[in-house]
Amino acid sequence: MYIKLLSKIAMVFITMAFSILKPDPSTGALNIFTAYGQELTLLSEAEIHKKIISSVEKVYESDLENIAEIKPPRLSPIRVTRNAKVNLQVVGDLRNGRLPIELSLVEGKRVLRRQRLFVKIDFFTKVWALKDDFEAGHKLELSNIHEVKVASQKVTRGQITNPNMAVGARLLRASKANTPLKKSLLRIPKLVKRASIVELIFKKGGIFLIAEGEALGDGKRGDIIKVRNLDSKKIVTGRVIGVNKVDVGH
Repeated sequence: MYIKLLSKIAMVFITMAFSILKPDPSTGALNIFTAYGQELTLLSEAEIHKKIISSVEKVYESDLENIAEIKPPRLSPIRVTRNAKVNLQVVGDLRNGRLPIELSLVEGKRVLRRQRLFVKIDFFTKVWALKDDFEAGHKLELSNIHEVKVASQKVTRGQITNPNMAVGARLLRASKANTPLKKSLLRIPKLVKRASIVELIFKKGGIFLIAEGEALGDGKRGDIIKVRNLDSKKIVTGRVIGVNKVDVGH
């Protein structure tokens, strides 16, 4: 007798559960009816992400072509009433690839929920790649290379982002067209040799000075080397910018 009574009670609770939880035929979202008859909709993570991405795209509307990826954080589904609205607002500047956004759930004049989120934004970086297939030993000219856009997170160490680093270099192995150039793929010529006389160039603000110096080491374009000023005898560091030219105002 008691077993039959418990079974009936269990069936009542199961029936109530199915009447409380049922899918919305128009959206497929799960509707939940409270004890007071108020209908709630479960807003999925995918729907929230879609709203976040749309908000970020509006902020960067004029710069969308330079954005590689907008990645919202992982979120739990949110229960919202039919009359509630989800508002998203940028509340700070982009720092270290993260944009702060405030998510608020509003019903009329009442704020039901407020949460700060950080959205990751990855921009494209321009790197240089081969225009055509070339054999090992080929000496690169500016006409042999072209710019390609790569997501910043995918740019690896040693990739060529300045075309001057590639011009005049020779390929160490045969390479196909559109191969991104790396320092490890190139034999980059030394533009400055140890003990050679070099031009020391200082340019900062409205000041421009040129002096003679002695290179205390070899250097390729972009390398930092030590040089001795022949007038003052002082040893300073500078960046190699050309054949026997060193920028000491870097």
